[in-house]
Amino acid sequence: MLITITLLSLHLIGVGLIVGAVILSLLISYQSNLDLSALKNFKLIRLTGSLGAGLAIVTGVIMAWRLGVPLKNNPLFVTKLALVAVDGLIAQLVIRRWLDNSDNGQAIKNLRGWAWLSVVIVVLIVVISVTRAKL
Repeated sequence: MLITITLLSLHLIGVGLIVGAVILSLLISYQSNLDLSALKNFKLIRLTGSLGAGLAIVTGVIMAWRLGVPLKNNPLFVTKLALVAVDGLIAQLVIRRWLDNSDNGQAIKNLRGWAWLSVVIVVLIVVISVTRAKL
């Protein structure tokens, strides 16, 4: 019982880090005077969200394994993992590289679109999680 509670707590912490990173990213993208230090903070926030995603994935797989849930043939679970992976790729490959290679003005313009895409992905992940829990 203690292991299950610990795993669930760690899983929820990971999910909280993801949601927090996505919301903060969106809020930062709407700042009118975004300086270089804010862009560095943005990258740190996205990294924190990616670490949270890793924690959520590992604990989620362990919990499912402990409960005997067949993951391989579960299309909702596979879709959820794929969405988490896509958001992680957006955070670490697309946004990070793009911020490193662009000037401040251009970075602010394109940041908002990527932040909104992350919001949509996280909402889809939550909807799948709730749907899967009700099945």
